[in-house]
Amino acid sequence: VIRYVAGAYNLGQSTVIKELLRSNDLEVSLVKSVSMSDILNKLAIERGYASIVELNQNDYARQSLQYEVVSGLKHSDFKVTLLDGHYLNIAYDGTIFGTNYNSGTGPVICFDAVVVVTAKPETIKERRIKRDRGSWTTDVDKINVEQEMEISEAKKMGSNCNSAVYILENSDLNVAVESLKAIVRKFI
Repeated sequence: VIRYVAGAYNLGQSTVIKELLRSNDLEVSLVKSVSMSDILNKLAIERGYASIVELNQNDYARQSLQYEVVSGLKHSDFKVTLLDGHYLNIAYDGTIFGTNYNSGTGPVICFDAVVVVTAKPETIKERRIKRDRGSWTTDVDKINVEQEMEISEAKKMGSNCNSAVYILENSDLNVAVESLKAIVRKFI
């Protein structure tokens, strides 16, 4: 069972997943976490692209590679795979130049369920300043648009793929971890 955990860049969904896997009240041996960006970057370089940034310029190639990754994960020994990623391709200045998954140019990708984690835009802004020294946009309005589009893309995939969609809105870390834990428990 693949659960896609999405959110705006620098939101902290990776941290939420890491904290969930540290939990001692969940059978974490049945749960695997995978970063789509890490896998795609590695595969992009293996396939001759300079990086994932270059791969992102080719919708069909990116979507085909994503499909390959997701298909491989469906044959995992784990009961639940949490795939950490983003629906949007965003430039550092906040310009949205494309969406991941089902852009109409490659094979259709579906997840068993989608979880979108959101946070207060000010929280994301602070993380971007602290973590990436402001290399990502810190414009709160653009961050709001990112989050709205992540939710919109998740709902579109949910509708097209008949997948459950969970929105964890403005969650602090502990609330997000507990909410994700409750979702994961449904499938263990």
